[in-house]
Amino acid sequence: MHPALFPGIFLVSACILALEIVMTRILSVVLSYHYVFIVVSVAVLGLGIGSISVYFISQMKPSFQKIHTMPSLTAGLFALSIPLTAASMTLASNAAALRNSILIHCLLLAVPFIFAGAFLAGIFRTFPEISPRIYGADLTGAAAGALATIPLLEVLGGLDSCFLLGLTAAAAALVISKALSERKRHVKVFSGLIVILTACILAANLSLSFLKDTPIGLNPDKQSHVALGTAKFGGETVETQWSAYGRTDLVKYKSLPDVMVVYIDGTAGSPMLRFDGNLSRPSATIRGLKTASPGYFPFFFLKKEEKEDALIIGPGGGRDILLALMAGVGEITAVEINRDLVSLVKRHSGFNGGIYSDFDNVEVVVDEGRNFLRRQEKKYDLIMLQFPYTESSRSLEGYMLTESFLFTTDSFEDYLEHLTREGRLVVGCDRHEEAVRLVSLSLAVFSKKGMSVETAMKHIYVLASKKKKNLFVLKKNPFNPQDMRQRYGMMQKLRYAPASSYIPYIRADFYPGFSALAGGNLSAKDFVRSFKEKDVSVGPVTDNSPFFFKFRPGIPGPVSQILWISAAMLLLVIVLPFPFLKYVPFLGSSSRARTAPPVKEAVPFMLLFTMLGSGFMLAEISLIQKFSFILGRPVLSLTVLLFSLLTGAGLGSLSSGRIPAAEIPRAISRASILVCGILLLYAFFLPVLFSRLMGSGPALRAAAAGMLSGTAGYLMGFPFPLGIKRLKDLRSESVIPWMWGINGICSVLGSGLILVIAIHLGFAQSLACAAGCYFTVFLLFSLPSQRISVHSRTDNP
Repeated sequence: MHPALFPGIFLVSACILALEIVMTRILSVVLSYHYVFIVVSVAVLGLGIGSISVYFISQMKPSFQKIHTMPSLTAGLFALSIPLTAASMTLASNAAALRNSILIHCLLLAVPFIFAGAFLAGIFRTFPEISPRIYGADLTGAAAGALATIPLLEVLGGLDSCFLLGLTAAAAALVISKALSERKRHVKVFSGLIVILTACILAANLSLSFLKDTPIGLNPDKQSHVALGTAKFGGETVETQWSAYGRTDLVKYKSLPDVMVVYIDGTAGSPMLRFDGNLSRPSATIRGLKTASPGYFPFFFLKKEEKEDALIIGPGGGRDILLALMAGVGEITAVEINRDLVSLVKRHSGFNGGIYSDFDNVEVVVDEGRNFLRRQEKKYDLIMLQFPYTESSRSLEGYMLTESFLFTTDSFEDYLEHLTREGRLVVGCDRHEEAVRLVSLSLAVFSKKGMSVETAMKHIYVLASKKKKNLFVLKKNPFNPQDMRQRYGMMQKLRYAPASSYIPYIRADFYPGFSALAGGNLSAKDFVRSFKEKDVSVGPVTDNSPFFFKFRPGIPGPVSQILWISAAMLLLVIVLPFPFLKYVPFLGSSSRARTAPPVKEAVPFMLLFTMLGSGFMLAEISLIQKFSFILGRPVLSLTVLLFSLLTGAGLGSLSSGRIPAAEIPRAISRASILVCGILLLYAFFLPVLFSRLMGSGPALRAAAAGMLSGTAGYLMGFPFPLGIKRLKDLRSESVIPWMWGINGICSVLGSGLILVIAIHLGFAQSLACAAGCYFTVFLLFSLPSQRISVHSRTDNP
């Protein structure tokens, strides 16, 4: 074995994780976010399928074992499958009959992961004695892949990123074939040809663009479909930019020359209006915003001293900034999380009047809104938000990380704290259920302050336009009756829909639920319960479980599918190999003495790798969600957490290589109980730490997050390679691919379980469940049966 093997493993693992993130970005443009979650999860199951296939092939055809576990061959097939899969998925997305076929996308994306699983299982099977070094290279490579994905997407976009990953994996396969000194020349030739082929594909597409970028507007579930997928508006894409946050497109319309729309992953449309920069003589379109947009309604009645400072969270294409400028707001701070969107709006200042750059009283900040707010001591007269809800997957984990910390009981407490005495929170939303949940959040916050429901409803009014646009306004101090009569008069003048609206002190045909709350005839709990009876969930949500946009009770359908699929796969992977165990010398015994599968001896190792796969994924996703709050930007959070967690685990794996064989069970139990303790501390004490760090600079917060996750990762890096090494010492190398497959499938199972736990209990509880997985490993390897030295075993029949 040559030392170059480890750089080869490092590169392949980097490509595996980078491919998963890049494919998530590509699929998020084509599919709705919940389907992205399904496709990527099923694809990652391919790692387990590839691993278990190595076991079956080696058991059924011992003579072919070397070929099918040959790392250079499987690495080469993995490299070749990446550009072919990317090209196939791009062609499928352009074909009307295939673009919405979830099965086609699952099958295509599973192919490279199957080869990747076979490669990793073959490596561990061939060299179990150095599993700590292999696992260390695997994890640090994955960490590097997470770090490299952001610049990769920004420079090359989705499709060409896949082609470059294919080239990198092909080069790794060539390195591995030389490192292993393969005698068969055709293996080296095969790896070399793949390098040449993938390099040609990348160069050709960069220069000739023979494969067009992933199209938007073809999915009828996306907002961009009406603009680009139909002839109604004559939409045309003006500019496209990729990043790890998502794909940002600027679209113009032939039928609407004064409007362009910015889309994120083909949805979350935000308008950018034609404006010449002259507020004293605005165009008819701009003047029409005062009556056409519910967002301007509060400005009709504000005095000068009530609009000196405004914070706009998520300004998008700049419409809310324009509304505030027309209303004469003194100082405007706009916080936008998407850097690409900010740069795009600035580049088109000739169209939008320099809304982001040419006004001295407008400051645009790239940050996460709530995180920015908590670091400020300043108080604002107005805090304005438009719902940033998007049917896309803006993170590796899909569905669960699309939820926001902007609309929770904790966030409303922050907003109230940063409002002046007469300050207002103004939120624009689309659906009636969204406005109802905003009211529910407000009542929960005021209830914590000891305020009755009737009194709390005097701080709120809700308007609904006939175009089904809703406006929610919350005032720090209660409104007075005279002000509300003015607003009711304007509401009637603008012909808003009273059946879905509410204004305090006014007796009218408002929404009955709001009127009953205001009149003291309905409690907040009964209000929420009345919707639950209609199979709608509108109860308050917290930072611990920030699923504001989950209006249907129970487990989301896509998550249920993943749980059932992964559970069924796990059952099959556990049960099917048992008939072959009688051929395996397990725990140092002779296969000639076996007349039945050694089930009892296999169960501890199956349980070990089940708990490690589930526990690691539960901990990883929970930590990403928790640390995203302190770091603010989702991309920064994902990068810092994955890099530090996986790097720490890689270093822990390398350190575990120094542990003697006789001490492996003790080391596994000790590392597991330490991980359990750390995760429990993080579950319940991170909020206290975050509150102290919130005022610090981004570098210090990122360093703290990296240190905390890296510490947990270091200890989490011990049990897996030690378990592999233990199997080798017990002369059971042939079952290593089986155990690797169990671990991989349980990782997918864990990604589904965490969402179920977080929805019903919270992310702190999901971290506690991860701690429970490691505590199970601690108990398992604290048993006397696991303390028996491998040297005490005999091989006598």
